[in-house]
Amino acid sequence: HHGGGMIPFFTKRFAVQSSNFDLKTGEREFDDLKKFYVDTATFGYQPSNIQQSIDFYQKGRVLFGTDTPMDMASPGSFAKSSSKSIEDLNLSPDGLEQIYSTNCLKF
Repeated sequence: HHGGGMIPFFTKRFAVQSSNFDLKTGEREFDDLKKFYVDTATFGYQPSNIQQSIDFYQKGRVLFGTDTPMDMASPGSFAKSSSKSIEDLNLSPDGLEQIYSTNCLKF
């Protein structure tokens, strides 16, 4: 789903809360979550959110996505903003190819 929802943003918080309840799980408890497939739909220009998803999920799990046709008021705006966000991450050509194509084909 879109960047994995709140998962990549809240995992540190969950780990801290686990320690508050004396649960000895640590970061390992998120290993299965890192296997999810997520997309780059961010409802606007959000390169930092996409980067956080790339950093959290296993390699090959982030796919290009736009949430079109939900941009009915401005057709194509989500595709443009998702693309601009990805381009501004300054990924390697291979990294771009993975998000735009390879990861989806492997999925």
